[in-house]
Amino acid sequence: AVRMSSSQPGPAPTPSPAAPPMRSGKPSPIWELDLYTRPVTNDAGKKLWELLICDANGVMRHVEPLPSSLINSRELRKRVEKLIERAKVRPTQVRFFRAEMQSMIGVALADLPVLTVPTRRTYELRNWLEQRYRDVYPAMPGFKEQLAIDDRARKAVERVPDKMPDALRGDKWAFV
Repeated sequence: AVRMSSSQPGPAPTPSPAAPPMRSGKPSPIWELDLYTRPVTNDAGKKLWELLICDANGVMRHVEPLPSSLINSRELRKRVEKLIERAKVRPTQVRFFRAEMQSMIGVALADLPVLTVPTRRTYELRNWLEQRYRDVYPAMPGFKEQLAIDDRARKAVERVPDKMPDALRGDKWAFV
């Protein structure tokens, strides 16, 4: 059910039998993107990088493993452009949640006719990532449990805001 691209070297992701099917319906013009390492290493001990792109409705999904030597804005742009060319609905907005990737994604998509939006509101992508951490990555050769535990994306999803100290809370408000 997940569209795979295996044109790049490295371990190819394989969907598990428990992977949820893509939803039917009309694809959204809002895409959600993640380009980051996964808790899987190859024979040389290098982490697997994956490009995940889905639409906000969960109708379109794209997975592409990448070697670390191809992690740059030029390569990302090429892959997004190819995906846009094949898309049934062209994106008007591309959302992403990783602050550390903001510069690369911004440069890669700068000249494309899409608005790039750094936001935590990438619900479909985060659900898909959680499903992959639960069902897909553990079944892949080279899976490292500790890398999955340490992954900041999972911690970011589980992060709960700290309670503000009472001394900082305002009881009265006034416009001056």
